[in-house]
Amino acid sequence: MATTPSLQDTLDLREQIARIDKTQADIQKTQADLAKVKLEVKYYPGVLVFQGAAALAAILAAAAAIVKIFA
Repeated sequence: MATTPSLQDTLDLREQIARIDKTQADIQKTQADLAKVKLEVKYYPGVLVFQGAAALAAILAAAAAIVKIFA
């Protein structure tokens, strides 16, 4: 004997589908954020070396200027 779903069952299904869709959208957003972080971490050592070299150059230039002033 076949039964037809009641209106309440149909609404419950729609609510569950909406909740699943929202969860899937949250998962996709989280995955996109994770991919962005992975990309940033991949290039972080190169950026760190470049910033260190720029800081060293600034320190050497300042030291040279101080020596030139007092010499």
